[in-house]
Amino acid sequence: MLHKTENYDSFLFPLNLNLILIFNKINVQELDYLVGAVSSPKRPFAAIVGGSKVSSKIGVIESLLEKCDILLLGGGMIFTFYKAQGLSVGASLVEEDKLDLATSLLAKAKEKGVSLLLPTDVVIADKFAPDANSQVCCIFSFPNQPIFCSEVEASLGSA
Repeated sequence: MLHKTENYDSFLFPLNLNLILIFNKINVQELDYLVGAVSSPKRPFAAIVGGSKVSSKIGVIESLLEKCDILLLGGGMIFTFYKAQGLSVGASLVEEDKLDLATSLLAKAKEKGVSLLLPTDVVIADKFAPDANSQVCCIFSFPNQPIFCSEVEASLGSA
């Protein structure tokens, strides 16, 4: 599994991936491009989906699991997936009513042979504020500490 601080470009682009980035808001032009790229993708096919809530990305994630070889998730929604796997996420945003869905999406990815990747490093802090004492660490390193993470801090890419 990749660490968020590793460069995804160096991992993905040497593979000649047809890469699709999906962000919080999609306009009509972007949707037209997405439909065309997904209908007949070059292999291996990877997508990156980010956002704060799983609920707003359910359809996109489910659809991409049917097409992708690699699916990278980022943003605040990762904490719902972490908690669904039994990890401590402290005060981070979690959609409690979507934990079963996250578990089923992880299982579906495994069943279909799709590499569903989550960042493994997060920002932990003593409070959610600009003056917080914080550090970047592996999600698996501090199972009993509170974790606070903003949309930007939870994004894919360098911490």
